[in-house]
Amino acid sequence: MFAILSLMKLSLPKLPAAKTDLQPLEVSQLQAEVSLDEISIYMADASGLRAKNLTLDTAILEKVLFTEARLEKLGLLDVELKGCDLTAARCSESSLIRVRITGRPYDRLRP
Repeated sequence: MFAILSLMKLSLPKLPAAKTDLQPLEVSQLQAEVSLDEISIYMADASGLRAKNLTLDTAILEKVLFTEARLEKLGLLDVELKGCDLTAARCSESSLIRVRITGRPYDRLRP
């Protein structure tokens, strides 16, 4: 596995210099089918969220709980997940491009 990782070029998310350049969003605005860009969500509970097509472009999510969420088609581009809990989250058809996940174990994310 380490040999494969050494061949990959890892890129960090392309985010604005200041978090204040992103539009604050309430977790209730994450709907079944929505595409959002240049947003931030801080300390929110999205446990059990059901979304068929959720796309986030240029976003910072900090301390957001996605415990047991079902995110069927999840698209993340230039996103940072800081201290988010993805325990038992199901993301069956996901695309993660330039995504950084920090601050929590995310090994229980299910395909």
